[in-house]
Amino acid sequence: MDDFGTGYSSLSYLSRLPLDVLKIDRSFVDQVHTLPVSYQIVKATVGLASGPGLATVAEGIERRRNRNPR
Repeated sequence: MDDFGTGYSSLSYLSRLPLDVLKIDRSFVDQVHTLPVSYQIVKATVGLASGPGLATVAEGIERRRNRNPR
């Protein structure tokens, strides 16, 4: 793949823009349990975001779920 991480979704935005949260696209999140490559992409993105101290949000599961509803 030529020029990965450049153009519209350039990885340089991580250092040039005042970002505090990186949102992972739903197309990866939806397939994280069924497609190993999606899991690896999500895992790598979380690792990439943690370096500069960015929070990560998985699109489609933005809200915390109460595991003990009462």
